[in-house]
Amino acid sequence: MRRDIVEEAGVPVPRARSFSLKRGASHAKVFAASIGYPVVVKPMLGESTVEVMPDIRDEEQLEQAIEYLRKVPTSREDFTTASYAFTQLLTPRSSSSTRTRGTYRFMVEERVSGQYVRLLLAEGRLFSAVLLPHGPWRSNSAAAEVLHEIHPELREFAEEVWRSCPGLSVMSADVVVNNFTESTAVSRPVLVDTSERPWMHVQYLASPCCISELGDELFRSAAEAEGIDLALPGSAPEVNVSFTWEGLSQVGENVRQAAAAAARTGIKFHVSSEDPVSGVVSGEMVGDPSRIALFNELVLEGSVLHAPVMAVQTRSNPGPGGSSFSR
Repeated sequence: MRRDIVEEAGVPVPRARSFSLKRGASHAKVFAASIGYPVVVKPMLGESTVEVMPDIRDEEQLEQAIEYLRKVPTSREDFTTASYAFTQLLTPRSSSSTRTRGTYRFMVEERVSGQYVRLLLAEGRLFSAVLLPHGPWRSNSAAAEVLHEIHPELREFAEEVWRSCPGLSVMSADVVVNNFTESTAVSRPVLVDTSERPWMHVQYLASPCCISELGDELFRSAAEAEGIDLALPGSAPEVNVSFTWEGLSQVGENVRQAAAAAARTGIKFHVSSEDPVSGVVSGEMVGDPSRIALFNELVLEGSVLHAPVMAVQTRSNPGPGGSSFSR
């Protein structure tokens, strides 16, 4: 989270302090005791709730959390580079070491009680507000879209958060409130996390039937902000785009699923590189731009690969001459 920026803008955030793994453990315990348990432990540089331990209830659990952070992430069975997004990932200086560098900084943060709501914004406009009764760390079968129920002042608060983070076209903001239907004077919203690459899985859980429509809205909003006139489906010439998908769980199987789905959609699909360890696949697609956009959207939400991916990146190639299909 861009804590320093949002704090300077006057956005309420929980009390917190950062510490280094090398010398900060004892100071972290003192600080946690001073603000009172339970506390949250998270990376100093990070987002999307990666490596966040939200319910540390005593000094013993705090010690366990710090010890967990000392273990090199790459040595964990479920590790993929893509899952870390912009979360700081410090590998050891020696390849034989299993300990994170002592310079790694973590944060001990006040645990804020209340309703946990994830807000999704694009170009300053609020598109989604999902109530997560158990927070984003646990099963969210009870997640609910509450965009049309939140108080207008909470909408204004969301827009204030977006304005405090210049340079972002899309972001998610996690807030904790007393009651999302009440004014901010009553609900007292506190910003607890942000993401520059929001993962829309919680929106999918809250409203599977509307996720494609939400993706279309975000796409149109971004295009409008850039002054791009979107052509009707099928009316635009074919485009050649390079793509990178991150956070795939079964790369080989996922590539086969994607190739079959692309063929059914009328998209030429070519994979140039696969990295099973990092869960990253790159390649090219040629076809109708609206179909390619929808295809990538469905990949992101999980419909194509039967599981959502962490990130989808695309860029337009200048012309057919550089395409893998021409060779």
